[in-house]
Amino acid sequence: MRFSFLLTLLTLCSLAVGCGGSKPKSKPGAKPAAVSTAAARQASSDAQADMLQQALILLEDLDQFNAEVVQREVLQTLNRWLHNRKLNPDWQPDPLIETLPEEVRQMSRMENLATSYFRDPKYPGTLRGSDFDYIEGCVWAYSLSTYIREHAELPPELAKWITTQENLTTNGEREDLRTACILFDWTVRNIQLRDEASQFAPGTAREPWEVLQIGYGDAVERARIFILMARQQGLSPFALELKSDDGKKSTDVVGVAIAGEIYLFDAGYGLPLTTGEGVATLAEASQGEGVTKAMSSTKYAYPYDAKSFENATALIDACSTSLLQSSTLLESQLTGKLRLRLAVEPTKQAETLKAAGIKYVRLWEVPILAEDGLRLRLRDQPTAGATQPTLAQQFYMERQLYDQTSPLAIGRLLHLMGRFDNEIQRPGARKMYLFARSFDLQMQKLNFREQVKLMEAQGMRLPRNPEQQQYYVNAMLENAKTLKMVASYQLGQIALDSEQYPSAIDYFEIRTLKEFPAIMYASQARYGLARANVGQSTNKKLSLEEQQQAIETAVEWLTYVDDIASPQRRGNTLLAERLIPPQEKEEEPEAEEPTEEEEKSE
Repeated sequence: MRFSFLLTLLTLCSLAVGCGGSKPKSKPGAKPAAVSTAAARQASSDAQADMLQQALILLEDLDQFNAEVVQREVLQTLNRWLHNRKLNPDWQPDPLIETLPEEVRQMSRMENLATSYFRDPKYPGTLRGSDFDYIEGCVWAYSLSTYIREHAELPPELAKWITTQENLTTNGEREDLRTACILFDWTVRNIQLRDEASQFAPGTAREPWEVLQIGYGDAVERARIFILMARQQGLSPFALELKSDDGKKSTDVVGVAIAGEIYLFDAGYGLPLTTGEGVATLAEASQGEGVTKAMSSTKYAYPYDAKSFENATALIDACSTSLLQSSTLLESQLTGKLRLRLAVEPTKQAETLKAAGIKYVRLWEVPILAEDGLRLRLRDQPTAGATQPTLAQQFYMERQLYDQTSPLAIGRLLHLMGRFDNEIQRPGARKMYLFARSFDLQMQKLNFREQVKLMEAQGMRLPRNPEQQQYYVNAMLENAKTLKMVASYQLGQIALDSEQYPSAIDYFEIRTLKEFPAIMYASQARYGLARANVGQSTNKKLSLEEQQQAIETAVEWLTYVDDIASPQRRGNTLLAERLIPPQEKEEEPEAEEPTEEEEKSE
């Protein structure tokens, strides 16, 4: 019975991603592409549309097919479409590219932007590294940000504040600011801050697609997730290069241009900038110390003052793939469900930003350097006596989790596409995460022979020697624990995003931190617990005492001792003080001057 259940579970996973490496079939109603060489040469506009439709079917249903097959088929189909469509020979790369450092302009990915189709450099042992990664990341960001925009709610006080802003004269402008706020908040809740390897400058180790999939990155990588998601909703986001008093430059703060103003969000602190109410603008931050004061806690002074913001440089986020003519052409043809923003027009965005009062604007080198991050990580090979996994080993372990067929991988894919609930003959993200949790328990209930039989039933060729078989079984059992650990954490995130606060508290505290105290998401799980308790404190069914207890519990999680070195500790400390303001020290009474009589008596 146990074996049958588990085999059924794994079969469902296989069905969810199609049949291994088989070529995906078009949906009913999709016209077959022209197959003969003669027809291809004389392809009509209808045939070209059919070819593009084939690629879009795969991108809309990423969870239905094998990842490697999808990557190969999408790139090949899009490049055939580009070949038939013909690139414009008069097209020129964006002039703002000249603002990049020369060594960045000379990188291989910056070559042939006008004439290149979508590229695949073929890194060893992985399907990753091609322009498909950027396209898939845009699909995730578009699908997820659309779901968030349609379902998330702002805190009542922030929603009310937006309605009072005189510069927001239309519903569309107010909706843009609401969208920016909810997308930033999702990014902060779901992307854990984690310092990358020291050999990488901030933001250059990973591209946004990878950070979005694995759920952690440094502050600049988190900022780029917010930029990507906001851009997919038609906003105009960018990074701000700010210089602190000590001369150190940082790009953790994101600006979003709306209705002639620049609204500011700090990805490192995990908080919108503010003067004490609402979201601060660049103009407000540049005119006085109100923002600096409001963003400082009793323990940490905010590193940027009015001069920092007055002299800020706007950095336009554009990787090489977004600068290709191929991306511009593809985006112009996307009129269906996937209206992706693939191409970036730096000069056009720069004009918008300058009109909003930005003095200095240039193209950001970080996105292009990040495209080379994978190649550099794969060069980090093991050395004798090393006790920690290399960057290459870490990458392959992450790919084992997310690029292989498993309940976790499918659940995460559905999560990123905003598909949480079950559909007809199609499980949602919640169900697949629950499958991942149960997989560990069901595997442990099987005896050794059943475990071996199950692995063989899934196509694994095991050695006949029982001792060698045990090695593979142990590896699968360990992998099952990892799937359960990550799935538990992500179920907590889904519950938090859905405002199911008791469920979020249970998943984060009991099923994640208590069961897996060493989980890589421990810091973010504690932050999730804080946010869930803040949400719970607004439950009108609770007594005033219970509401206050929830706030106090939130502060305890925000100031948890294990997070003293967390990259988000400054923002967490500030948020904790906003929830429960620190008691002002009682001023000691000034000593009174003794009277003449008292002096004589002495």
